[in-house]
Amino acid sequence: MQHRLSYPPVGRCIYCGGTSHLTLEHIVPYSLGGVVKLPQASCRECATLTAIFEGRLARTMFGNFRIRANFPTRRRAARPVRIKATDPATGEHVWLDPEESIVVLPMVHFLPPGMLRDPPVEPEDWTGATLEAKEIMPARPVPWEKATQNQLTFDQTFNVECLALTLAKIGHAYAAAEFGLDNFEPFLPAIIRGERGCIHTYVGGDVEQLQDPGLLHSIRLRLGHPSYGSRADFLLMVSIGLLSQFGSPTALVIVGRAKEDWAWREAERHSEASQAQRGSERSGRASGKDAAL
Repeated sequence: MQHRLSYPPVGRCIYCGGTSHLTLEHIVPYSLGGVVKLPQASCRECATLTAIFEGRLARTMFGNFRIRANFPTRRRAARPVRIKATDPATGEHVWLDPEESIVVLPMVHFLPPGMLRDPPVEPEDWTGATLEAKEIMPARPVPWEKATQNQLTFDQTFNVECLALTLAKIGHAYAAAEFGLDNFEPFLPAIIRGERGCIHTYVGGDVEQLQDPGLLHSIRLRLGHPSYGSRADFLLMVSIGLLSQFGSPTALVIVGRAKEDWAWREAERHSEASQAQRGSERSGRASGKDAAL
């Protein structure tokens, strides 16, 4: 994702097209440390719908990690300041300071989106996806010495569906910000709004690992994909490394199909820019040689 904090206002809801009561949209959820904003981009109804699955993901799958990482929250007073653990021998609960707790960062490794498999399929579930639980160890393990046999257990809920919906929302919002709603035919709004259930066709794993040093999340917009050749022609995709700073796998979201007239113009523009860049580099090398002489 670019080092920018806000895009120009959209002026209509990126999910339903409505123009009334527009609100600010965070491309990556605010609850997961997202800071990049898309103003006037979501109506109140759609903002409520996306808040449901984003909220579930933040509370269940990433709840303890958010406490440990001190991620932002709009309800600071309601957030627990300690993490609950259980002594398996006695059943007693132990409340630990975040730095004293083991925190599990869940990582889901998806298969490629069904649309990109060979042959293309329309999966009905997440069969083939694997879950990795990355443990972040405590910085101060003193309370563990008080537990029976020096062991504690932690509750963790994994909600793959909410994760996939959040990835779809991030991908669609980023494409709307970077590409423009008028330049592609979107696949995801009805899925994000809960009106269609074929998310497995469009959301999956990326074969290329994405990581931008210094950034919490890594996001890249793609027109086509080198790993899928002609099958990906004119497909607009977003590679998403959610929490890539911690080594999370990269997801791939197919957000829509680029309109061909726009795509050809964009390809020509990139070609001209590349030629100009190569000409500038040759000029720079020649200038450097002259100076050395």
